Amino acid sequence: MNSSGPKTIKVKFESVGINKAPEGLQALIERNKSMENAMLLEDKGKYWVFLTRGLKPTGGYAVKVTEVITESMSSSQQRLKVFYRYTDPSPDQFVTQIMTYPTDLVLVKGLKNKPDDIVFKLMK
Repeated sequence: MNSSGPKTIKVKFESVGINKAPEGLQALIERNKSMENAMLLEDKGKYWVFLTRGLKPTGGYAVKVTEVITESMSSSQQRLKVFYRYTDPSPDQFVTQIMTYPTDLVLVKGLKNKPDDIVFKLMK
């Protein structure tokens, strides 16, 4: 009996500035950047992960996708796992004194269909 568990595959992704997001996603990104959020977006058959930390009082804050994997839950079901990290400014760091919206937008390469389940995992 083989119980090796779900098959996991690392998925390639490319970080894209939100100002270079497809036109079809720009309004959605603009509406959601002011609140902390994690979402999978679809535009013309391509899948995008959008992460935002919401409105921050200064510069020095960031969010970054670090890894994307798929898991086969069954022969027909797939789970997408997105791992990401937060960066905060250190207390003695000089930062821009303007409110910012830390975001990360990545194009998930090789994802053909919308996954049945999506998990976002903040890494410490």
